[in-house]
Formats: sequence, structure tokens, C-alpha cells
Amino acid sequence: MLDLLTSLVDKSLVLAEQKHGHTRYRMLETIRQYSRDRLLDRGTGDAVRDKHLDYFLALAERERSQVEGSNPKTAIAALEEELENLRASLDWSLQTQDSMVPLRLCSALCLFWNMNYPMEGVVWCQRILELASAKEHTQERMEILLYLLNYVPTDSIEHKIEEDYALSETLGDKYGVARYKHAFAVRARFQGRFDDAQRYLDESLQLFRELGDTTRIAFNLYERSRFQFQQGDSALSEHYSQEARHLFTSLGNKRGSAHVLFSQGFRALFGENDPAKARSLLEDAHTFYLEMGNKGGISQVQFYLGAMAVCQSNLTVARQHLDVAYALIKELDTVFLLPQ
Repeated sequence: MLDLLTSLVDKSLVLAEQKHGHTRYRMLETIRQYSRDRLLDRGTGDAVRDKHLDYFLALAERERSQVEGSNPKTAIAALEEELENLRASLDWSLQTQDSMVPLRLCSALCLFWNMNYPMEGVVWCQRILELASAKEHTQERMEILLYLLNYVPTDSIEHKIEEDYALSETLGDKYGVARYKHAFAVRARFQGRFDDAQRYLDESLQLFRELGDTTRIAFNLYERSRFQFQQGDSALSEHYSQEARHLFTSLGNKRGSAHVLFSQGFRALFGENDPAKARSLLEDAHTFYLEMGNKGGISQVQFYLGAMAVCQSNLTVARQHLDVAYALIKELDTVFLLPQ
């Protein structure tokens, strides 16, 4: 195979490029289109696309576990590098007869999209949920619905969410029930329904503990810290933050650690009026987000560092931070996620 590739490179039919310390091969666009047409003429195009889909489904599912783990940067870089192939695989998956294939591929990419391509993720998730065959309760469908809950108006998916939640209860899916209850707690907090938020947090935490899911316990504690801060109890908010941070650190979960540091920085700034402490915590969060390649996290930290510099009349530093923030925000198309 290597001899064949070398021969094609020598004849300028294939290009060899060095990326991330290894060699990648790609065809010239005219050669690629010609080869595609020949495959279609021979009637083997679908079989090749199926193999392509199988490969990138396996890659997405493999890297998904790493994005949440201790080495997210490598996983995110791998997904970034194969983004066009993943898009092509998603598009082809919509034409397959097996509804689980597009659900699996889409759900495997949700966390990656949440970090770097949130609005593109919304489009793919909505397209896949429109499939007539994608109506049964599965963990993959739940992940997609919970992803959409972060970005689209609640009333647009309320029926699907409630329906799938009811199915998870009927089927005895304790993990699904716990994930939905946690999501309901976040939604209730944003809506000012604090009694409901507290109840859902308590019920989901109990279920996560019964399941022995330390990662979800940590995220529950993190959400409790945000809830208590919004309730005006900074001391209890800090207590939950420290508990969550300890668990995330023990798990090697950089995403969770970064979120807690960002939240602590936010609390130091707005709850304690301590800009120096806030800057230190936000910069620590920024280090984690940079290590991960998490554009969404980077943009939010840069925004608040810039806002702090404005308040301190350091306009040169403010401009530097805000330029980075808004360049990323424009790329991510998530202006609506930041304060006015």
C-alpha cells in the first residue's frame, strides 16, 4: 500500500501533507471527483460510503470517551482533522436503513460540537431527530435531545423531551431519568423556579450515587454551586465548587475542572468583588480550555478578562482580550450565550 501511495505521489495524483507529526494523503479535487464518478458507474459507490461511515463512526465513538477524559486535546485535534470526513459520514448516515447509525454518530459528536461547533451541531441534531425511524428511547437519542436543550427554545422540543423522559421512566432507565432530572434542574434555575431546581438536583444526585457515576456526581455538585450562588449563598456555593473540583481532578476530567475554575472566577468577580482572585481563577480556567482546544471556553474567559480590563481602564489589554473573544464568538456563532 505504501509503495502504491508513493507512486501516486510521485505522479502528482495524490498529495502528501505533514499534519500533527504524521503524513496524510489526499487526492486532487479533479482526481477525487473522477474516482467518485467511476465508483458510481460501477455501482460500488454505496459500499465504499458504507465502509467510510463505519470507519468514522468508530473514530467518533472512540474519541468521544477521550474528550471527557484526561487527554481531550488529542481527541479534539483528531476530530478537527477529520471534520470534513465526519460531515460526509453524517450526510450519508441519513440515507442508511439503520436509524441507530446516524443517532450513534451524532451523539458521539455532541460534546465536540458543544465546545467548538455548537450551531452546526444543532443543525445535525435536528435533521437526525426528523428521521421517522429515530423515535425510540435510546441513550443516543437522549444525548441529542439534551444537547438541543442547551441551544434551542425550550418550547420547540418540549414535547420530545417530556416524551423521552417518560419513556426512560417506563423502561426503568435510571441513567436516563437522572440525566433528564439534572437537565430539568438547570432549566428550572434559569427560569427562576428554585424549588423545582433544588428538587431535581437532589433526585438526580441520588440516582447518580446509586449508579456509582462519579463524573455525573461531580457535574451535579458543580451545578449546585451555581444554584447556591444564584441564591446568594457564596459560602455554600464555594463548598460545592471545591467538592466538584476535587472529583474532577481525581477523575482527570479537564473539562469539568475548567468549568469549576471559570465558575469560581465568576463568583470572585461578582460575588466577592475581588478582581485579582477572579483573574487568577479565570486564567487557570483558560489554561485548561487552551490545553483542550475548547473554543467556547476560551471565548468566555477572554470576554470576562476583557470586561475586567475595561472596568480598570486598561483599554489596551481589554482590546486584546475582546478581539480574541469576539473572533471566536463569530466563528462559533454563539453571541447569544454572552451577556449584552
